[in-house]
Formats: sequence, C-alpha cells, structure tokens
Amino acid sequence: MSRPSAPEPSIRFFLALGLALLGAISLFLALLYGPSTYAALAQLRQQRYHDGTFRYLDLALTFPAYARAKALLLVLLAGSGAALLWQWRRRGRWYQELAALAREWRTAPPLLGAWRRLPAGARRTALALLALLTLVRLYYLLHYPLYGDEVVSYQYFVRPGVLAATSFYPIPNNHILYSALCWLSSQLSGNIYWTMRVPTFLLGTAGSAVVGLLLLRRVGYRAALLTTLLFGFFPYALFQSAVGRGYLLLALCGQLGFVAAVALLRGTARPRLAWAALVLSSLAGLYAMPTYLLLFASLFGALGLAALGRRDGPGLLRLTLAGLLTGLLTVLLYAPVLVVSGPAALFGNDYVSPRPGHSVFEALHYAQHIEGQLLGYGPLGLWPTLALSLGWLALLRWWRPARPYRALVLAALLALWLPYLLLAVREVYPPTRVLSYRVFFLLLLGALLAELLLRWRPLAPLRRRVLLSVGLPVLLWAGAGLVPFQRRAADEAQRNARVEAAARWLRRQGAHRVLTDHGHYQVYLLHYSEAAGWRLRVDAAPAPGIGYEFQLLDKAGHAAPPAAPLVLENADVRVFRLLPAQP
Repeated sequence: MSRPSAPEPSIRFFLALGLALLGAISLFLALLYGPSTYAALAQLRQQRYHDGTFRYLDLALTFPAYARAKALLLVLLAGSGAALLWQWRRRGRWYQELAALAREWRTAPPLLGAWRRLPAGARRTALALLALLTLVRLYYLLHYPLYGDEVVSYQYFVRPGVLAATSFYPIPNNHILYSALCWLSSQLSGNIYWTMRVPTFLLGTAGSAVVGLLLLRRVGYRAALLTTLLFGFFPYALFQSAVGRGYLLLALCGQLGFVAAVALLRGTARPRLAWAALVLSSLAGLYAMPTYLLLFASLFGALGLAALGRRDGPGLLRLTLAGLLTGLLTVLLYAPVLVVSGPAALFGNDYVSPRPGHSVFEALHYAQHIEGQLLGYGPLGLWPTLALSLGWLALLRWWRPARPYRALVLAALLALWLPYLLLAVREVYPPTRVLSYRVFFLLLLGALLAELLLRWRPLAPLRRRVLLSVGLPVLLWAGAGLVPFQRRAADEAQRNARVEAAARWLRRQGAHRVLTDHGHYQVYLLHYSEAAGWRLRVDAAPAPGIGYEFQLLDKAGHAAPPAAPLVLENADVRVFRLLPAQP
C-alpha cells in the first residue's frame, strides 16, 4: 500500500545536496590533512602491521602526488564554499532546494510520536527488554576479553593517530570511519577498552532505539520490537556491540538506509529527506567498510527494480543521480587511502581479490555454510532462510493481508539474497562476519510473519499479551544465544590468560627479544609488554643481527623445534631458551 506522497525533487536537489556534502567532506579532510606534512605521512612506511605475521606496506605515497592532492583539496574546499555562500546570499535555486530539505526535517513527525501513542504496558515491556539488552552489552563491553582484531586496529590504526586511521590501509582491518571515532575516543582516555569499545556501545545503544522507533512507524509495535531486540541479542551483533570493530556501524547504516529506501518505495510526504537519508547512510556505511557495497547494491537495486516496474524514467534518473553522488563522494572520502596506501591496498588485497575457478555448486555450498554459521542451523544451512523467503513470496501472491508489506518485504528479500549473487559473480567469498548484517532482514521477515499469524483467530488472544508474544520469544532467543556466546568468551579469556602468563614469565626472565610463529602471541605479547612499559621486540622470523633470548613455537604448527632447551610449555606454545645469535 502506498502512502500519499509529495512531488519528487528535481535534479537541482541532488546537485545542491552534492554541493553541500562536497563542502562538508572537503572541510573534514582539510582539517585533517591541511596541517599535515609529507614527512608525517611518509613515516607510515616504518609502521609495522600484523596480518598473520608482521609486514610493512610499500606505500604509494610520493611528494608530487601529496602536493597535488593537497592543492586539489584546497580547490574543492574553496570552490564548494564559495558556491554555497553565493547560493545563500542570492537565495538561489540550489539554496531553495536545501531550504526545502530543512523544512521537511523540521516538519517530520516526532521520532517519539508513535511511541507516545502506545499503551503504557507496551511501553514498559519495551523499555524493560531494551534495558536488559543494554545491560548485557555493557557487561560484555567490560568483561569480554580483548579480541585480536581490535588489538590490531588499536595498535596500527588508532594509536598512531588520525592520519594513520584515515590513510593507512594495509589490510581491511582498518574500518576507517570506526577507527576515526576510536581516535576521538582515545583523546579522552588511553585505555584500550574505553578507546575501542565505548564508540560501538554508544552506537549500538542509540542505534537500536532509533531503528526501533523508525520501524515502529512502518510495521507496528510487535514487529518493530521483535526485529530490534532479536537482532540485538543475535550473537554476532552482540559480539560486534561489545568488541571495537566497524561491523555494527555498517549494520546500523544499512538499517537506516533500508528505512529510507522503503519510505521511497511506498511513497512519502518528505522525499527530499528520504533521499538525503539514503545518501548519507550509504556514505557512512561505505566509509565504515567497503563491503557496504553489498547493501548499497541491494537498496539501490530495490529502488531501481521498482522504477523499472512502473516505467518511471524520472525515478530512474533520480536514482542514478543519487548513486553517482554517493559514489563520487565516497571516492573523495577514500582519497587519502588512494594517495598514501595506493589503489592496490584498497582494491587488490587478498580479502577482495577474485578467486577464479569456483563452480556454481561451490557458491551454493558457501551460502549454505554462511547461513549455518550465522544462526546455528549447522547442516540445515540455507534451507530455513530459503523456506521463509519462498513463503513470503507465496503470501504476497495469494494472501491479501500480506500485501501491504509488499514493498518492505521485497526490499528485505533483495538485501538478504543479492549479496550471494554478487559475491558469486565476483568470485569473492568473505568470512561469515561480513554478511552478519543480513540477519536483521531475516528477523524482520520473521517478525512480520509472526504479526500476520497473530491475526489468525486461534492465536488472536496473544496479540493482547505482549509478554507472551514479544517478551517470551526475545528471552528464549537471548538465552539460546548467550549460552554459546558466554562459552566463546570463556575460551577467549583462557587463551588470553595463557598469553599473559607467558608474558609475565618472559618479563621475569628479563627477555627483550623473542621469536614466535604463533599469530595470537605475536599480537598480544606486544600489547601486554607495551601496557606494562616493558621493552620487548617480537618477531615472526629472525632479523639479521638480532640475538633472540627465547623462541615460542606454535604447538599446532609444523616448524621443527630449535636445538635449544625447552623451558616452558602451555596449551598453545613451547618456549625454548636460545643461545645468543651471532652477528
């Protein structure tokens, strides 16, 4: 069902929005890089990073390229600033478009409007469940052991400063927007927990509330609350809300973009606001992680298919302009990476490079593996997800009560399945966590189905019992997810404790130079030594002229032990005392 909609914005709106965003991004980059020097960026050549072992990035940075980029940045800032000032003083047409966007923002329904109309009991149930989710997140923020990827992000992207956070890209571990937020957090405290975890906790807490309230307007109380809370207690999302990485930020940007896209699909009285929200959420998502391209393609694809179905040429033009605007501004945001680290670091790393030779059956096996891991289906793989998806297609075709959800459901289905098609065509198969954001759309489809089923007369009494129709499913889901999640946290804690015990032992021995082929120990020995103010060099392979006192050999590896006495052993490594190396 479409809602009454206002006239769609003209091309001038997208040009005006692009000019305003160009000015804002140019100002952001000028504040970061205007005071910078070539020498400060060139120092990143000496910045060692960890990717299974220790490496150095061969920077693409040259002084002429740096000078040209800085000059171009100043031209963009001056040009966009002058154009905006000119439009403001003349009250030109582009200014009028931005003023219309501001009016739509001011006249939008209050975010809490639908919330205030809920019965008191429904609000109390929602607040209690959201408070429980927040307390669980806070507990794991404080107690989940430091995770290897967040230690790597802190050591190599956040602690070296905001220039490294926004330009040094040796591995995709640098989730740039999140690294920049963590750098801001580090200005308040040097504690790694505060620096890396407070931003994701705040984003998760605020994001759950905002997304839930926006869904409330579109799908009603029960479906909105179920979707928000089930995703919040989803083990991957819970992990991402406690551990300092950019995955939760990506998921939230996708959810906000989805709400904006659905508003455009169903018709809205504030189309400029919806388009601006779609572009801004896409920019933030792409700057958080390049893999947001999967969501970007899904959301813009849904809008494109709808416009084609309506034979809406102007609609396709608006969509094309919004896509081009997002793409060009994203390139500008990534300009420091392209100039300093080089295009190959962004487009040619091992995580995004195609792996040719995979058959269709291998792509299907990958999808089955991902679905089984995400929701614990195991060998059932993608069949439950496929059954729900096909069930919704049947309902939309043959059951009238489901049809008001048509635009929303089709957009969710595209966000659920298109990533697999794009990855198969590209022959890229990322790890499970990259696709964990999709579970939000799966849970939304499940919550909407539950809402429809509760209209069936035998189940209708449950509609009035919020504790049974919402509270009980959320608590059961939370309990089922928290048991393996807590087990994983305990396993991580035990492993970290073994590394910390080994670090304390090495310090008591007066060690300052050690070798280890165990990736976890390479990262954590450095972290623990720096936290304790203890000078320790850790290498994965012998460096010329260095005499190592100890070697820690991975017990799961195949390296031959050195001809040296074994002095310590735990579940992970064997520690050998080495003779001084010859120069």
